[in-house]
Amino acid sequence: MATIDEIVQRCQDQVGDLAFGYVRDWKKRNPQGKVMGYFPVYFPAEIAHAGGILPVAILGGGNRIKLKQADAHMYSFMCSICKSTVELGLSGRLAFLDLFVGSPICDAARHMPNLMQRNVPGLTIDLLYYPGNLRTELAIPYLHREFNRIRQLLESVAGHAIDDEVIRRSVCLYNESRRLVREIYAIRRDSPWLILASECYLLVRAGTFMPVEEHIDLLREVLAQIPDRHARPIDKIRVVYEGAFCEQPPVEFIQALEEVCYVVDDDFLLGSRLIREDVPEDGDPLLNLACSYRDRSHCSSVQHDLRRLKSDDLLAKCRSAEAQAVILSPAKFCEPGLDDQVHHLKRFDREGIPSLQMEFQERMKDFDGVRTQTETFAEAIQFYAN
Repeated sequence: MATIDEIVQRCQDQVGDLAFGYVRDWKKRNPQGKVMGYFPVYFPAEIAHAGGILPVAILGGGNRIKLKQADAHMYSFMCSICKSTVELGLSGRLAFLDLFVGSPICDAARHMPNLMQRNVPGLTIDLLYYPGNLRTELAIPYLHREFNRIRQLLESVAGHAIDDEVIRRSVCLYNESRRLVREIYAIRRDSPWLILASECYLLVRAGTFMPVEEHIDLLREVLAQIPDRHARPIDKIRVVYEGAFCEQPPVEFIQALEEVCYVVDDDFLLGSRLIREDVPEDGDPLLNLACSYRDRSHCSSVQHDLRRLKSDDLLAKCRSAEAQAVILSPAKFCEPGLDDQVHHLKRFDREGIPSLQMEFQERMKDFDGVRTQTETFAEAIQFYAN
């Protein structure tokens, strides 16, 4: 049996592979299998899985890709993930995809799929439109229709019908995957020295490109070993990280943070964890998915829902994790994240909870400044606590 360290290293190698070797190997092993890519924040992967299609999150090119072509098509002040995703398409690295579904979660993401459609020959593009206002009851029937439309699109890719019973079986599998991820996060909140934030991130990200059955086995293998892991708590402050709901920071960025503090909760890869409870497994599966998106999801910067304030959700997350502070770090040029940061700052100032503000880019390579800022912040908190 592989150790946790070996599993995490394998996940890191796969995450950093810009050729998507794992997915290409899967397609070779499954000659009739189809692969669809989707842009964060959220996609109902259960529908694709039920059709025998491998859903793969396209999360940009990280800090290992050079923007040789994308800069000629996009403004300099657009977020890194949109640029590097376009670069992946223009450089032929997404040629294995049978379909790419974008999400109009912001202006940059809204226009990026059409740009790819014009410039990447043979790539089929579509958009999944989410309801702009989750407070209205019309959000559920609207989203139900959208999910039905996506099912029809995936049926055309798969070449066969995708019936409700098969989707229900896929919902059961994804519920199990979500439950295991919640269990790992719970361990991290209680004993963050047993499973680090960067390790947790890589384990969860592995599930964005591998079949859910394999990801379930991987998570179970890790969970079985965590209690026997030899690690002792260190005197570090406990923080919650907020801002990576779409673009993801480099793994080295997360490691720089956790050299100084325990990141006990976060919104890394929020799209794959957006549904915070089990999706009902009986009845109309697409209706259940639509209701879960509206009523069983974490708050996200790309959702508008006046039934609950995002700052309330973040504050509850901090209290649940017994965090001493929050790190507010949206991606550079991310308008939804920067807009929310203003409200979060005001709320945490009123609550007397320290907060650190910093930006990141997926393409950043120098992390000395991140480490220095975090060290200064942590030392100030420890000084006043003593």
